[in-house]
Amino acid sequence: MTRAEREKATQTANVVVPAEIEKEKAIINAEAEAEKMRRIAKGQADAIFAKMDAEARGTYELLTKQVEGYDRPRPRGWQRPDKAVLMLITDKLPELVRTQVEGCQETSRSTRSPSGTQQCRRQRHRRRRPTLSLA
Repeated sequence: MTRAEREKATQTANVVVPAEIEKEKAIINAEAEAEKMRRIAKGQADAIFAKMDAEARGTYELLTKQVEGYDRPRPRGWQRPDKAVLMLITDKLPELVRTQVEGCQETSRSTRSPSGTQQCRRQRHRRRRPTLSLA
């Protein structure tokens, strides 16, 4: 090798090698950060799963106890299966009514006119009857 080629190789090594080292450091740091984020996300997902699982188990236990209550001896007319459904609906009626009222309130909020006053749907869709004039 000539002296110029050796000098060029030395200068290239002085520039390229540190750049490759920095590149590898950046890759390692990025992979470490990504792994850290994956572990945090997995922990959050596990917490959400545990919460949802506990809620599901609680609901299951509640419904199981309700079914056990329906299995107890009842008066003669209550032995039909449709009566059990009616009893379940009766138990849930306050919650159903509350949900329906909240839905109606949301609907009434969304039917306000641009001036801010609430209008009745009938008033908005009512047609005016033509009046007869005798003149």
